Amino acid sequence: MANGVRVWIVLLLAFLVSPVLSMAPASVPDDGSGPGGGAPVQGHQPSEGRSGQRAAGEPARPDLVLNELNWSLAGMYDGAQGMLFATVFNDGAHVSAPFSVDMYVDGDPAGTAVVNGLAGGSFTTVKAPWTASSGDHELAARVDLTDQIAESNETNNLKVAYIDIPFPDLVISNVSWYPQDFREGDTVTFAITIANIGTGSTTRTFVLEAFMGQARLGNLIFAGLGSGNTALGTLQWSAKAGDHVLFLTIDSGGAVQEANELNNRYMAGLGQDFPDILLKDVSVSPPQLTDGAQAVLRATVENRGKGGTIQQFTVAFIIDGETVGGAGVYGLAPNASNSVSVSWKVRAGHHDLRVLADSNSEVAESIESNNLKVMPFNVSFPDLVVKDLRWEPTVPTDGRPVRLNITVSNIGEGSTARPFFVGVMADGVTIADLEVPGLRSGEE
Repeated sequence: MANGVRVWIVLLLAFLVSPVLSMAPASVPDDGSGPGGGAPVQGHQPSEGRSGQRAAGEPARPDLVLNELNWSLAGMYDGAQGMLFATVFNDGAHVSAPFSVDMYVDGDPAGTAVVNGLAGGSFTTVKAPWTASSGDHELAARVDLTDQIAESNETNNLKVAYIDIPFPDLVISNVSWYPQDFREGDTVTFAITIANIGTGSTTRTFVLEAFMGQARLGNLIFAGLGSGNTALGTLQWSAKAGDHVLFLTIDSGGAVQEANELNNRYMAGLGQDFPDILLKDVSVSPPQLTDGAQAVLRATVENRGKGGTIQQFTVAFIIDGETVGGAGVYGLAPNASNSVSVSWKVRAGHHDLRVLADSNSEVAESIESNNLKVMPFNVSFPDLVVKDLRWEPTVPTDGRPVRLNITVSNIGEGSTARPFFVGVMADGVTIADLEVPGLRSGEE
């Protein structure tokens, strides 16, 4: 086929020739080993089955089975109060002696309960308090940790479950002050807006610290913040002559675990001779983006302040919340601009490009709230299909080679530059993985 992509393979048929040749992508069986966790607020791991039967003549023994591990939270957020529940079933003879049930979060003890005996065929549930924190967690419970009870089966005393609590992300989204053209002795009021731009909420108390130069201006205390919400606080300052730098930091004590701990600072220059760095333009090229190909992310930064800076600062390029690159700018004079760029390996789908000038707050500016620019863009998906499968000769003969001709087509709107494999199977057995070096839209 002209200008087409066709893969073929010759195989030797032995024994009985099947009239149908099948082809399917390789698969990995699900062994159930991945993380679990149940419903969003309440979860559990499924019950164990009964243990094996004892041999004839063997004295009856108890069998303490850690049957279920459940959790209950006020909500799936950082700081939520909740409980861990562990259910123990005795699948054997009566236990009169006390035994313990220990519960853990990420390997750290969460609580221990003592059970004063358990009749055969019955169960009991114990609990331990837990304050949720952001991130992936392993919950575990173990019965009879010190082996005080002689059991018929010692291998079913442990149960493990997994839970994921989304992270908050606290930022100082805006700072304004009045009056802006202050004079020495004026009382200047700062209005400070805190935002949680993360996917998770937090009920933990955190503190904003404020300094004017090296002098402490004051603290603001916030009693948690929901995802997507904002909170406002105010501080006052008795103005002094000259130029000054306002320093703000959220949660310097690390009370809240965040998705990004590097965006908790804010600096603002108060006076007449500070730079003001902003993003003038953001672009992605080439205009037609191909999955798997390289693209160029470009941004132009400009200093519209009355003062210049010789301080090096970084322009960060962030796609879908992930930093994909950064470029340095070595100072910027008043009214000057500079273009920087990074490369990115294209992925199909809808994306949001966020470009942040002075991403590490290295330059004190007259305005800090204009350092971010967001640009949404879309990359069309490819759609790879096996269009045709033929073999020669059309009537195979036992023991003779057969040539397979496989036609793969991209029927999607987007192209791909990523190499991919065509898996070939005969009677359920993989006989080849054939590589194709990408495929343009409409090509085969």
